[in-house]
Amino acid sequence: MNAENIKKVLVIGGTGTMGQGIAQNFAEAGIEVVITGRSQETCTRALTQIQANCELIEEYGLLKEEPVAIRDRIWAVATQDYAQVANECDFVVETVSENLELKQQIFRQLDGIRPEIVIGSDTSSCPVASISEGCTSPERMIGMHYFNPAHIMPLVEIHYGPATSADNIALTKELLMRVGKTPVIVKKDIYGLLGTRIQLAMIREIESLIAQDVASLEDINLVAQASYGMRHACIGHIEALDMFGLDTMAVIEGRIFPQLSNANGPSELLKQKVAKGDLGVKTGRGWIDYEDRPRAQVLDSQNRRLLRQLELYKQLEKDCQR
Repeated sequence: MNAENIKKVLVIGGTGTMGQGIAQNFAEAGIEVVITGRSQETCTRALTQIQANCELIEEYGLLKEEPVAIRDRIWAVATQDYAQVANECDFVVETVSENLELKQQIFRQLDGIRPEIVIGSDTSSCPVASISEGCTSPERMIGMHYFNPAHIMPLVEIHYGPATSADNIALTKELLMRVGKTPVIVKKDIYGLLGTRIQLAMIREIESLIAQDVASLEDINLVAQASYGMRHACIGHIEALDMFGLDTMAVIEGRIFPQLSNANGPSELLKQKVAKGDLGVKTGRGWIDYEDRPRAQVLDSQNRRLLRQLELYKQLEKDCQR
């Protein structure tokens, strides 16, 4: 099978935030999608949100069709009988929570579907070898780690277990490129893959700086927006190192690495936030107090900023191809 033969995709857990974005991405590329949810209510809510997401993207001129045409390619089914639905599709992406036992149960249920169907998991913390443990067809099981919000962020990390076939890795990469994503191959099935590990190294240091009261929360946030965040959007880490000069970096690393946080668990400040129920946007307060702004309003503002960034990213891609 090649990517052009994939006409219908199943997104398990597709009524969740990540699943909605992944389903929308496939539908935008002209592929029919089935999403599963636990109830008809969650299915209906997911379809409504997907249409709203499409309408927002249309405002930025990033859709090739009317939002309703994309929405009409997506069907929502309230079921947990995934194998029956999967057999009617050509590719599967599982997007349930990062619960290894739950993912294993789903993969074992799918183990007997048509052998040519690749079974993917949107995971960054569960190794593919662990998810597919006990399955008889681990060669077609693969990791596909999307970044939130999945309908906007271009990157998808492809990772795989020791039994995953080279053909299925290539097919997954080809499919992601067909739907407009930027896939990268992670050659070792390690916890956190690439993006999450790099982000968490930065987050560990950020939480240390907050604990030391080195700067205000607003200024720490602004540092990312106005310096390395802006630079790395078009010049990646490796290019930036070469731009700085490796001799200079060797001196800086020698001085600063010993001063960085080496915490091996969540910071005390973070644990206090969680204990108080300050969980971020979904509760109205995290590190930032969202001042009673509805969650939908906060996410809409963030998505609009990301969509402006996506416009620039797509233009950069075109420039690099010239």
